[in-house]
Amino acid sequence: MKKIGLLIPFVFLLATEVSKAQEKRGLKLGEKIGKLTAKLMTSKTSNLGEAAVLVHHINGMHTMEARISGQEVYPEDFKEGDVAVAIFFSKAEGLGMLNIDGSVTSEGKELTSTGLGYYMIELEPDDLTPKTVNVETITGDKASFTIKPVPSVKIISVNGSTTNAQIDLSKDIELVLENGSGHEGSLLNVALVTDVAGARGFNYFASFRSTDKIVIPREAFSNPTISGSVNGVGNYNQGENYLIVERYVQAPTDKQSTAAAELQSRAYGSMKVNVSGKQQESVYGSTSVKGKIDNPAGVLNFAASKPNAATGAPFSQGSKFAVSSLSVRGVLFKQEVDESVSYGYNTKITTTTTTTYQFPKLPDAFWDQLLSNMYADIVTMFKEEFDIEMVPTEKLTASSYYKEFYPVKEKNTDELIVKTYKNTVNMQPTKIADIFGSVSTNMTSDRPIINLMKDADVDGLINVQMDLQIAGDNNDKIILIPRLNFFIQGREETYTNKDVQYGSGWVAASDGKPFSESEFNDINALNSIVRKDDMMNALRDAMARLREAEIERGYDKIWALK
Repeated sequence: MKKIGLLIPFVFLLATEVSKAQEKRGLKLGEKIGKLTAKLMTSKTSNLGEAAVLVHHINGMHTMEARISGQEVYPEDFKEGDVAVAIFFSKAEGLGMLNIDGSVTSEGKELTSTGLGYYMIELEPDDLTPKTVNVETITGDKASFTIKPVPSVKIISVNGSTTNAQIDLSKDIELVLENGSGHEGSLLNVALVTDVAGARGFNYFASFRSTDKIVIPREAFSNPTISGSVNGVGNYNQGENYLIVERYVQAPTDKQSTAAAELQSRAYGSMKVNVSGKQQESVYGSTSVKGKIDNPAGVLNFAASKPNAATGAPFSQGSKFAVSSLSVRGVLFKQEVDESVSYGYNTKITTTTTTTYQFPKLPDAFWDQLLSNMYADIVTMFKEEFDIEMVPTEKLTASSYYKEFYPVKEKNTDELIVKTYKNTVNMQPTKIADIFGSVSTNMTSDRPIINLMKDADVDGLINVQMDLQIAGDNNDKIILIPRLNFFIQGREETYTNKDVQYGSGWVAASDGKPFSESEFNDINALNSIVRKDDMMNALRDAMARLREAEIERGYDKIWALK
């Protein structure tokens, strides 16, 4: 089954938990809770088949003066510019970190364990040769991973200043960098320090292709990775702060006997800065739109949203999508019972009225045709609105990774209809057991949803479900009231293959449309009855409004840096 990655920066989580120094001077509440939680979530294993593995090389550590929660996992004498290799083990299925019942070595030397699935060894400052980490458990499971360092990065100036640089959050920021040999084509991430819930972390707000000089638009400050709806969450610390530039290169590797594995190499540049001002848009976690469409057949309301630009991709980034899930589900039978009471001389009369609503049971072909028509509308919509091509759904369903998601049990009875387009499945869990089972601490990109998109060569997946509820109109005519839900997920395919979202939302009609039995002489009869055209046009409006909002908030500017 599909696993939803638990996006917790591993150092930020792990190091916070093992800090003996912080225990001595008193942990803040957020770190105390994190410490206890991490210990409870950590177990020992000799079976590498249950482990997701991240192998890290750090060429030039960031400043220690920022006092980021968790930096205590590093050796006591670890300092800015030092070099290290590390490996992190988490559960590929379910939640938790894993300590290895066995040995973790590099060039014959044991890596130091934090006791929370994280192992590390410090290297000589000038040792930038590839390193191999060897893992062997007491039961004989083995794995070896070789990782290469990335070119160094150094901050030369910020907004023209080489020291005491000023950053005004309401203005663009200019960076001049010194990049090591071979840096071309790699990714650079930029962050400032943020305090959240008693812990401190680097809050990344921009990513761009490596270059010696870059101007980052002010809109980026409103789109950090740490954000939320709670007031103040994600705001950068004012006054003294630290600007961090991180070079990041991710590489696949043979997972061998493990469940998943990935190589992540980093290098850091740091500079003390002074932060002032306020973002034009403040910090927000998402962008949302809503609207209402007056229609002779009944009002339609819609809403759509997407995360901020850290994980919300603008539609301008899409090129090839596929419909991964398309279904119609409806309640076709309903009875309403009303009782009325009247009184006469020494009498009480109770009258019971039963009203039955029954939609005709139709052959599967009618529902299949409705779904085919909806699919055609989706293809046209995304081509005309966003110039996005649609890869045939059959290319997805033929992939072995597609089988790891959630099958839909089709029904066509007097009371219920559940039909899918070409046997598509649910991409999101709907059952309680599946929801809990889908949560995972696998932080690699080796996951079914990413593998499926890579296998089908698409950068977005469209999921649409139409729900129908039987009712009676003002004239007691039977109607089906439609509601449409959609979710569009994707991947950042150039550097990280991380999950992104293009948008999600719904369209809801206030009324259905009455019909006559003669309409069923046409295989396309359901188009009118479920107000297919009205619903799809409202979906188009929702998408267009969302596109306007993302342009206004600078999504295109931010993503164009890459």
